[in-house]
Amino acid sequence: MNTLVKEDSAIKYVNFYFLPFIIECLSRWLGLGIYRNLEAKGDPNSFYFFAIINILITLFTVSFVYIHYNGIRKKYTFIAERNYESKVTLFSIIFIVFVILSVNYIVYDVFSKQSWYISFSAREGAQAVIPTVTFLGYGTFILLLSLLCMSVPRELKKEASDTGKTSLLDDIEDLIQGEKTFEVEDLKPIDEHDYDIDRNDVEIVKLEGALKNEQTRIDAYILESVLFGALAFSAFITIIASERFNFTQQEYTNLRKESVVFYTQDSLSRVQDAKVIGILPIAFSGDTKEHIDAGNKVSHIAVESTFIESEVKLFWQNITTLLDSVLLFNFSLASEAWSRIQNPRQLLILIMFETLFCSLFFLSVIAARLRYSIIAEEIDNLIRLARTFNDKEEEVYNLNLQIDEHNQVKSNLLRRLTALEKAINLRIERAKALRQQTKPIIFYMSLLRNMGVFMFIIILINSSMFFSNTLASIFISLSLFAYAYESIDGWLRKRRISRANFPSITTK
Repeated sequence: MNTLVKEDSAIKYVNFYFLPFIIECLSRWLGLGIYRNLEAKGDPNSFYFFAIINILITLFTVSFVYIHYNGIRKKYTFIAERNYESKVTLFSIIFIVFVILSVNYIVYDVFSKQSWYISFSAREGAQAVIPTVTFLGYGTFILLLSLLCMSVPRELKKEASDTGKTSLLDDIEDLIQGEKTFEVEDLKPIDEHDYDIDRNDVEIVKLEGALKNEQTRIDAYILESVLFGALAFSAFITIIASERFNFTQQEYTNLRKESVVFYTQDSLSRVQDAKVIGILPIAFSGDTKEHIDAGNKVSHIAVESTFIESEVKLFWQNITTLLDSVLLFNFSLASEAWSRIQNPRQLLILIMFETLFCSLFFLSVIAARLRYSIIAEEIDNLIRLARTFNDKEEEVYNLNLQIDEHNQVKSNLLRRLTALEKAINLRIERAKALRQQTKPIIFYMSLLRNMGVFMFIIILINSSMFFSNTLASIFISLSLFAYAYESIDGWLRKRRISRANFPSITTK
């Protein structure tokens, strides 16, 4: 019947808006250039200039993003209703990482020349504090801003201009002029050219289709998570139980007869008070790098503890060195740390942790299904009730057409018809509200699933490094080719569809 429902509730996909971050990144590099020029002239206030200019750049970026977001939120109804999802592409991720690392380098380059930072970084373990804090703090800042940085695709702009209803101000203007009335907030008529009796059917079918598509998508996520999660965790168990990962009793016996390098499980920091099998520990002159290199070159490691305790400690030392070197832009030291990680035993530990995280990501997807199932069940019940009331409404509507006016029966039928309309509206709106609750669940399920798949690809690449780096490069090339093919194919299909002149069939 003459049912009032919300505007099309289909999820709109928006693009990432690069302009604010491009301006910010270029401005910070320009500020670094001006700072270096002032520093070369011996200006004592050069550091204060650098700090003030970066604060102003940050305030400008926040203001730019807020004004842009507020503008499109007022212009497009689906933005105001948060009925959209942002497209996360590989290029946007690489761009954000590049911006974060650029600012990290700029801050470290300036701070490393300050006397207070030089004295502070002289302490043990303090050298990477500023780069780490900058990376985490600025990274969080960028990620929060990226949630508001969006651009509306051209097809959505064209769709909005064709309907003539692009903003909430249009709705308010209609209300003031008396051209629009409704009982429920933010409701508007469906296509007024449709038959009255068909309007509820359109909304019910749209809800049923959307729910079915979501459930199909969730089922695919669950199937993938069960398969890859079980495979990753079984790989973790296999590595833990393998003989290569633990010394057998025979290996301990053979080690006592061999001339090998011995070191203790605590020798990364100190050598004294350690129980070593057979021979005295090697003495080092304070620099643990020589010890790390020696430990990576030996084919067997003889300590009283198991392989896990000693080798994992060496692994974390290499990982820490690699991360610190990347944050400090010391690529030569990072290359050395990475070459040590490519040691077969170190590589085995790396794959072990990757399989553990991979299975954890997929397990999180499965756990999120429970919350979605509860909401989806309630939505399904509401749709079924709306369908039942809609069938009754059609019967009452047909009876009403067959009865003459000024009849008591007709009056009763109209009251019944009104009651059915309200019942259908209530359940449709309730189902739409619940669908809004499923969107964040589906989003982080998709995010965790993508992280799990990405980690699985990394496992394949690292596993191929056991044989050769060439094989690992082939895996990387195939992965990039698959992603590029999918992106190009999607872009070409959208372009072909946009060029085709299809008749417009819309429900407002």
